[in-house]
Amino acid sequence: TTGHGPALIRVARPHEGFAVALELFGPKRIRPAAGIHPRAVVEPTATIHPEASIGAGATIGERTSIGARTVIHPGVVIGPDAEIGADTEIHPNAVIYDHTRIGDRVVVGAGSIVGFDGFGYVNMADGSYRKVPQVGIVVLEDDVEIGANVTIDRATVSETRIKKGVKLDNLIQVAHNVSIGEHTVMAAQSGIAGSTTLGRMNIVGGQAAITGHITTVDQTIIGAQAGVSKSITKPGLYMGYPARSSREVLKLEAATRSLPDLIERVKHLEEQLEELRVKE
Repeated sequence: TTGHGPALIRVARPHEGFAVALELFGPKRIRPAAGIHPRAVVEPTATIHPEASIGAGATIGERTSIGARTVIHPGVVIGPDAEIGADTEIHPNAVIYDHTRIGDRVVVGAGSIVGFDGFGYVNMADGSYRKVPQVGIVVLEDDVEIGANVTIDRATVSETRIKKGVKLDNLIQVAHNVSIGEHTVMAAQSGIAGSTTLGRMNIVGGQAAITGHITTVDQTIIGAQAGVSKSITKPGLYMGYPARSSREVLKLEAATRSLPDLIERVKHLEEQLEELRVKE
């Protein structure tokens, strides 16, 4: 602009422009210096790229590989035979269990647990429960971002897969054998039960619950606190419990709001009918 007023930059997508401006002009996050801290525990068979940075007290298991420019913060535990790509950042006190596969440019938030056992038990004849061994893995593809205190369970026999570009907020549960499609985003305190597959570019609101062994199509939106109990086969917004299309939910809401008036009308009609019976 001209004069002494504030500078104005017009962009087609303001939120995207705001993100770019913060990257350019905002304060830079401080990352640990490159190299292995003396108080880190690295098994001799681990492969650490010279440009990777391992923080104090981190533990790197045997046969694990860490890629170039990847940062492992203090207190992180990485089990044996894990693979972590380049330019990835694992924040303090996260736990990456054995055989986990993590791609490039991935972020795992503080306190998150990737690859712990899924919730698998078989009910025995005497009423007790026997654990089903969880021998699968977790795969986090490139550009995935995991918030703080997220839990992603390893698969029973194959893999739990979080696909490219997925963003998970804090405090999310992803159960065993789940697959989350590319560029899907999930808000805090939401959860997915086992063996469910989400399509590409889904949006899941906070505290939403998705049952197991179902699927959603691409570009599905699940509203906050919704409960998804069956597969979703058409794109769109789904709300409520059990989750329904937004149009159906709004119809039900309108009908519910009219119930008090309907009840009064029915009472009035009943009174009129009773008066007619008395006259007869």
